[in-house]
Amino acid sequence: MQYHGANYAANVWDTFWFEKNLQGDIVAVYGGDGTQYVYYAYDAWGFCTATYYNSGDLNAAYNNPFRYRGYYFDKDLYMYCVGTRYYDYYTGRWVNADTPSVITATPTALTDKNLYAYCDNNPVSRADYGGEFWNWLVGGVVGAVGGMITASMQGKTGDEFWGSVANGAISGAVAGIAADVILVTGGTAAVVMLAGAAGGLIGSGLGSATEDLIVDQQVNLGDVFVDAVLGAATGALMGAVSGPQKSMMETVKASAGKKALDRGINIFYAIKKTFKKETMHLPSSFLQEGLSNFTSWFASETVKSYWR
Repeated sequence: MQYHGANYAANVWDTFWFEKNLQGDIVAVYGGDGTQYVYYAYDAWGFCTATYYNSGDLNAAYNNPFRYRGYYFDKDLYMYCVGTRYYDYYTGRWVNADTPSVITATPTALTDKNLYAYCDNNPVSRADYGGEFWNWLVGGVVGAVGGMITASMQGKTGDEFWGSVANGAISGAVAGIAADVILVTGGTAAVVMLAGAAGGLIGSGLGSATEDLIVDQQVNLGDVFVDAVLGAATGALMGAVSGPQKSMMETVKASAGKKALDRGINIFYAIKKTFKKETMHLPSSFLQEGLSNFTSWFASETVKSYWR
């Protein structure tokens, strides 16, 4: 990793080297001359303990964001950002649910039906570098399989068969992209429905045009128009069924805020208990006023820290 500070001259960089273990965890950071600056230790779920050497907490090594399994560690939320989702090592769960399509990947298994579970509850021997089965990929694969089945049932062969497969793959992938956008941004019921309609319109239109090119080496605009309209209608219907969606960051903030509140309450009661024990001889009015002021300050600082 190379780091260029804001006050550095042009073409001047600090070089850092990562040491990984066999599971992909970043376990140490070294300078360009081989000086070790930090050592990381992890539990099975990704809780990290950092030990700094040679003033490593005073240079760029302190800000290294790559930790457990090589994931990006978000210091503001105290979670790992993995692909399209956030992973909370504190609970061992994803903040967002995985796409329901993964349930059908192993229909006879019972241990992988929790869409929030991290690595099927087996973090010791598994890792998840994508965060989920991306909707566009699932859509493309499902669409291609659907195209194969349809073409086979219709007795298509050669270019007609592969044209149908390409049509299904493209239309499914574009619809999946629309779903991924909504996953990140969120939206009202109307926005979700419009996104579904747009994905269906573009995907079905492109898929139909691709199939025409493969089969006839030319595009039939009439067929493309009809397929695009049908795709838009289908996408709008699916969006209407899905309803309004929260954005990924809204869900992450809600989870982070709840965790911060739980920890804050535990700390507060510990301090309150100590405060009462050590000041029993003081007037009750003084204790009440001081405790009230402390409560207001503590709540304010907790919110500022976790919701800035």
